[in-house]
Amino acid sequence: MAKKSEEKAPKLEAKGTKQDEKEAKQAPQEAPDYKNIKDEASFITTVEAYLLSFAAKVPSKRPALWVRTLFHPREVIEETEDASLLSGAKNIVATTLPILVVAVAMTPMLLGVGIILTVAYLILSPFWIPVLVGFSIISWFLSSALMYLIAKILGGSGEFKRFAYKTSLARAAADVLSATLYVPSAVPILGYCFLIFLRFIQIVAAPLTYSYIDYLSLRKEMGLSFKRALGVVIAARVIETAVVISLVVVFYFIYFTMILGPMMAATALAKH
Repeated sequence: MAKKSEEKAPKLEAKGTKQDEKEAKQAPQEAPDYKNIKDEASFITTVEAYLLSFAAKVPSKRPALWVRTLFHPREVIEETEDASLLSGAKNIVATTLPILVVAVAMTPMLLGVGIILTVAYLILSPFWIPVLVGFSIISWFLSSALMYLIAKILGGSGEFKRFAYKTSLARAAADVLSATLYVPSAVPILGYCFLIFLRFIQIVAAPLTYSYIDYLSLRKEMGLSFKRALGVVIAARVIETAVVISLVVVFYFIYFTMILGPMMAATALAKH
């Protein structure tokens, strides 16, 4: 009997140990006192809630999806099953058009140009805004095709329409980020300061935002590894930057040689 009691004792002790571990896991743990991190998280949550409340007033689910893509990109890329190129193009148009309209309305005020230039600027805007929207669609499509081609070369597999749709969400999220900053830009006097900050966001933060979501899309839809997906994004951005610089150089070359040059020559002849 004594031996049996001795044998049972360790079992009881072990059971008690497991019970203690279970209770310890269930016991509430003290949250770390990271005040700055908490404040930052609450600020971001507040901004997200404000944007979602605004998006809820729009009779479409797209704005709410764009906001979620901005704040929770990994979740959206994993969950979204839409695979339509047309739907992707609608994302580009729906996010680009409002920004262009607001920019048209605010640029004369922020630059402080005269009334004649302002009127001319607003009259001509219906003609060049559609051109810019079309350019945005073409730019999105070509950028997606470029990344898709490089990904296929590196062994990726996936459907182009699914990948392109998710890259449209990336651009939409970046546009939401840029559009949010147009609100403080409308404040008199402070608008100039926010305009400078907005340009910084557009040049730096917005491309970083959609590049990161492009990376997530490459991982999800093309099945690429971390290094290969990152390499595809970097290569695409380098090629796109080189193309833009080349187009700017060609534009100014044509402008100075074919337009400004003859005008300067005619002025010089008129003086003699």
